[in-house]
Amino acid sequence: QNIKVDVAIGYFVSKDESKLVGGEPLGPHFWEVYVEKVIKGREKLPRPLEDMQTIQEVEGENIAWPSDDVIN
Repeated sequence: QNIKVDVAIGYFVSKDESKLVGGEPLGPHFWEVYVEKVIKGREKLPRPLEDMQTIQEVEGENIAWPSDDVIN
């Protein structure tokens, strides 16, 4: 069983499947989100952004995040 934890606080930006985020289209399973505040900085990004690999590195950035893991 996967346990989900909050890793950051942010804002929904887009779910346009064709929108490029980090040079890659979002596709059907990712949304673009803005990372406002990091909670669990060492968590790995599901899709690296340029050379950034962890949540702590993308504070203040728009990233692709799995839509199933976005919580209201």
